[in-house]
Amino acid sequence: DVTRSKYLDRMKTEYVTIMSHKFLTPLTNIKWSADLLLGGEVDAERKLENVKNILNNTERLVKLTSYLLNITEIEEGLFGYKFEKLKLNSVIEEAIQNNSDESNQKGVKIIYHKPKEDSYFVRGDKNKLNVAISNYLDNSIKYTPRGGKVEVSLELNGNELKVSVKDDGIGISPESMQSLFSKFFRDERARSVHTEGSGIGLFIVKNIIEEHGGKVGYSAGAGKGSIFFFTLPLYKEDKDTGKT
Repeated sequence: DVTRSKYLDRMKTEYVTIMSHKFLTPLTNIKWSADLLLGGEVDAERKLENVKNILNNTERLVKLTSYLLNITEIEEGLFGYKFEKLKLNSVIEEAIQNNSDESNQKGVKIIYHKPKEDSYFVRGDKNKLNVAISNYLDNSIKYTPRGGKVEVSLELNGNELKVSVKDDGIGISPESMQSLFSKFFRDERARSVHTEGSGIGLFIVKNIIEEHGGKVGYSAGAGKGSIFFFTLPLYKEDKDTGKT
């Protein structure tokens, strides 16, 4: 299909251009720190700082590479899913645990408002849903000032489960709300705080949740901050066949 081929070529060119800029900053930082270490006359404290700088920027490159692979697989229809019956509460708790080191380092407290009912199930891919929740958590932690808090909640609304991540961070510009989940889009407030963001995370979340039959959304917090959420269909089993 010629049209499909041209689209993929244009998509790859777009990726290379944008991601080249994203990779340039951490690579420059790594080179700068490595040059200082090779200089020889570096005391123990500065040596430790430069090693930490290399590790931190390497982690940024790993995350960018992972995002790039994910978005390419999504666009080319290769982002595979393994659906099974999942206890959503357990997936949320695992995602919170995975982000605990980052929140502790930032001095941001994560509060999970557990539902009274502990056995809400969905049909989903555990790893992909973990990625979606972790993206929400990562954004909230990143843009919330030290000493702030991030609140996670799970609630039942009819035949849907709703997962919300609320923070008291910088919030979103009103004019940006319609474009939040678009590929490579970043709000001007986010760019002013963290210039190195990829603008890919929310796009990946949207694709994961929609593949699960759910929806993503955003609403402004009371007074300040943001509330990012998504919904998923409640797990149902066919009484006659036992299939879902």
